Amino acid sequence: MSNTTISGTGNNNYTVVGGEILTIDTSESQSTDSVLLVNIEDYDRKEFNLIITGQNMGGLYAYYDGTTTVISQADNNAGAYYDTTPPSNTNGTNYDVMSKWASISTWISIPGNPFNLTAGSQPIALGFMSQNTTSESDTNTATFDDITAACFLAGSMIATPSGDVCIENMRVGEEVVVFDWKSNKTITKQVIWVGKAHAIVRAEMPDDEAGYPIRILKNAIAQGVPYKDMLITPEHCLFFDGQFVPARMLVNGKTVFYDKSITSYNYYHIETDEHSVVVADGVFTESYLDTGNRNAFQNSASVIRVTFNPKNWEKDAAAPLVTTVDVVEPLYRHLEKRADDAGVALKSALPVLTHDPDLHLVTDKGTIIRQVRTSKDHAIFMIPANVQNVHLVSRASRPSDTVGPFVDDRRMLGVMVGVVSLLSGGTTYNITAHLEQDNLSGWHTQEEVLGRWTDGNALLPLNGHKVIGFGMLSVQILSSGAYVLSENTVQKKELSA
Repeated sequence: MSNTTISGTGNNNYTVVGGEILTIDTSESQSTDSVLLVNIEDYDRKEFNLIITGQNMGGLYAYYDGTTTVISQADNNAGAYYDTTPPSNTNGTNYDVMSKWASISTWISIPGNPFNLTAGSQPIALGFMSQNTTSESDTNTATFDDITAACFLAGSMIATPSGDVCIENMRVGEEVVVFDWKSNKTITKQVIWVGKAHAIVRAEMPDDEAGYPIRILKNAIAQGVPYKDMLITPEHCLFFDGQFVPARMLVNGKTVFYDKSITSYNYYHIETDEHSVVVADGVFTESYLDTGNRNAFQNSASVIRVTFNPKNWEKDAAAPLVTTVDVVEPLYRHLEKRADDAGVALKSALPVLTHDPDLHLVTDKGTIIRQVRTSKDHAIFMIPANVQNVHLVSRASRPSDTVGPFVDDRRMLGVMVGVVSLLSGGTTYNITAHLEQDNLSGWHTQEEVLGRWTDGNALLPLNGHKVIGFGMLSVQILSSGAYVLSENTVQKKELSA
């Protein structure tokens, strides 16, 4: 990708070729009335970069494919707006869409649907935001609570040819050390993007979804690896033997744990031209892979990087992303053994488990019905007259919590239900809605031909068969599991003991 710098002083024209980095130097401009006309060619590349190095600029107009792109600035506001008609004046003030921001910010929205993107059967609009901003009522960071964010916290040290550099001090154009694992050698690559965002923990969520950062203690992986405590987000991946593994799957509560003392923090990421294995705090880990969430970050140094083709792990990753138990559990056990050998204590108590699903029904009128007996793998319930629907209610937990984080199954699982039948008025009816209706409330996607998992509160229509007198409902339970007891339940058990 070529890099060209032009002056933003006065009125100028320039042509940008797709894939080019255009730097607009406005630092010597004495007025905000300067206007730059930019024509974007090679439209099929669908990617270009604009870098604004100063704040004095009246407007930036980019023309391509019959539409007009306007980046206007007023009171040091920089916005961008795609329109189908040329601007009505030269300073672009009619197109100021970011008047509430107090420093350089870039917003791009594209009317219509030029790339024919859809969400289901509906066309969608495009929007991109790259910001280094403050607002009248906010701080200079953006709050972003996306559980898929994979990033470094401040203080993470990134290996560069000249030594380790704090992630928050990394800049576009700097080089980083990259491990070319296929050739078993280290090389260097240039940083093409630096992102920053802010996270606020949602304590009511499970730890891995709440936003708590993961702390990996010094020497947790090997001697000197990491060489200091490492702080990363749960979805950030570590590199082991040619594979990336999410950090959340290695949490052992001892040397790798959720640091609940941190409830609000900035996080950062760096991107190279291709997804790479970089080194942070002495640990092999990943550079940024743009899977479509770039607009959630602020950019370092007022850079806008527009990419219309998000990448994916299957085609664009530096190494495969692996979440299968057969690969991850041995890594987990290795770290667990190192922690045990070092005598590292648990940071918090392990969850208390039970194998009792506490299975019961709740009628459409709210009546709770307990099972009257069991017959092999069937739970039997007596149903009062005129009931048309029931909810099958039980405890529910995630296998990642009850078995271990090395199990990449974070569904809330209640019980797996097979055959259901209703005996009413001397006739037995097969109840099959749970095996036939895809979007039935409280049921997970059906994986087994003979059964389907509930989420702990599943609607079970009785197929229009109204109960006459009293009916008997038989529910086959093909599988259940361990369940995490709530703190209140544990306390009640302790009091009754």
